[in-house]
Amino acid sequence: MRRSALIATALLLVAAPLAAQSDTTKKAAPVAIEGRWEGSLETPGGAQTMAAIIKKDSTGYSGMMSSQQGEIVLRDFKLEGDKLTFVGTADMGGTALELWYSFTVKPDAMNGQIDVSFNGQSMSLPFSMMKVKSGG
Repeated sequence: MRRSALIATALLLVAAPLAAQSDTTKKAAPVAIEGRWEGSLETPGGAQTMAAIIKKDSTGYSGMMSSQQGEIVLRDFKLEGDKLTFVGTADMGGTALELWYSFTVKPDAMNGQIDVSFNGQSMSLPFSMMKVKSGG
């Protein structure tokens, strides 16, 4: 009887830290990025209002970014924890311009930047967006 009590106590002493460890090593649920996002891109010419629509399907994410200059198809989405990256290609008068987006995502906000290279020059532009709540 006493031996059974000692074994039970020993098991509890071993199991409790293991259970606590498994709780702390659980990954947070991924942030839901699908939906409409609106924000501002800081450019050398001033702030540009932007809107994005991100969709999720069985193969991953797809999207569209729009601004006063037109629309850009978004692709190559990668969401790892709260880090989101994707790529878009803009048409600059017949020249394709690759845009690399990188964000830290929260449930209702994305903060990050767009990296772009054009004619041998590279720049990073600050970019933030807020998730638009659906109307109903």
